[in-house]
Amino acid sequence: MENLLADRINARLKALGLSARGAAVKAGLHPDAIRSIQRGKSLNPRSSNVAALARVLEVPLEYLTDAVREVPGAPTPSRRPAIPLAMVFVRSALQGGVWRDSLEWPGTDWYALTVPGDSRWPGIERFALEVHGSSMDRLYPAGSIVICVRFSDIGREPQSGEKVICLRRASSGGYEATLKEYQLDKGRHVLWPRSSDPDFQQPIILPGPQVPIVGAKTQTLGLVDAFGAESAFPEIVVSALVTQSIKPE
Repeated sequence: MENLLADRINARLKALGLSARGAAVKAGLHPDAIRSIQRGKSLNPRSSNVAALARVLEVPLEYLTDAVREVPGAPTPSRRPAIPLAMVFVRSALQGGVWRDSLEWPGTDWYALTVPGDSRWPGIERFALEVHGSSMDRLYPAGSIVICVRFSDIGREPQSGEKVICLRRASSGGYEATLKEYQLDKGRHVLWPRSSDPDFQQPIILPGPQVPIVGAKTQTLGLVDAFGAESAFPEIVVSALVTQSIKPE
């Protein structure tokens, strides 16, 4: 009998060089948890167990949850459709409204979040950033997490009212990032901090008739390329769109 969930787990175990027992223990599950799935004894594992396995197997959560729904003999889902879930990694932190070094954390410091899926961007990589400070607190209080996609991946420029990640050259030679609200105001491209602090209420006005958009990714928040030559990189660019957020109440 076909067991798509087991097939997907087995493929990832082989790719990562993990044993079923080792991966289960690493996920914090019973040592035989994966073996039960492989043998068809666990047709509908707990969602928390599936999420733990997804992290260890380094796959999006829906890669496994989609397979659970296809397991023969699994309980028929209710008529109310389940909200699709996905896994994103928090890769770094930034100050909303204030420029801050934009280098990604080492991969070992990333941590995973399970969030609602986003049907607007099928197949597009998403990443998450912590928001620190009060310089964007009207929209994102300190401790918020913003989930983003790159404009280069979705193939368009920002639209007025959208929240965006911006980058600029740093005096150190690297790049700094910040979070702003983009507004098109009488032909001007304006980046607004939305802060309750008077020190963080001055907008940035981008020069030129078009919004400078970052192209392919490198290791600067996974967002920047060198635009061919270092000298050709604009002073400030718009790199990513905030699509979702998690905020403290």
